Amino acid sequence: MNRTLPFSPAPGNQQGNDPRAKRLLFWFVTVPVLVLVILCGGWPSGCSREDPAQRVYVALSPLAVVLPRDKILAAAEYYASLRPNALVMRGDDVGMMPLYLPGTLLVVEPIPYATLKEGMTAVFRRADGLRVAHYLVRLQADGWTTRGLNVQKPDVDPMTAANYLGVIVMAFAPAGTPRAG
Repeated sequence: MNRTLPFSPAPGNQQGNDPRAKRLLFWFVTVPVLVLVILCGGWPSGCSREDPAQRVYVALSPLAVVLPRDKILAAAEYYASLRPNALVMRGDDVGMMPLYLPGTLLVVEPIPYATLKEGMTAVFRRADGLRVAHYLVRLQADGWTTRGLNVQKPDVDPMTAANYLGVIVMAFAPAGTPRAG
């Protein structure tokens, strides 16, 4: 029995422009793709209806180097001494987990505000005076939108040049804590 496949040309029609194959292609490929595009709200973003402020951008944030607990302070201070105006801070909150765990020493350098980019983890002072390390989501007219990795929504107040302290250029985590990443 000689059967033809739905997408193969009909006998005698070897150019590949069989109307049956075109109809099948349209109904079983093109229409489902168009339905997905319409339902998902656009092309090619996929089915993510996520607010861009909720996306995770930490590509420019350094991973923590894991060292023995008694060596991390010396390593952080030495690295900070190699960078102009850098200082060492200790991360004590869970807002940037799993990238930076509580107890991680952060080397913070005040690079020019105008050179900041999405994905950097910046340290800034909130309105209540608390220093926070959160990643930069996007630049708005009133400053940078920031967010902690462990926080569902962006920070209420933007980071501006006035409350900006620097970006994390290196991090040292004590051994025994899971490696960030």
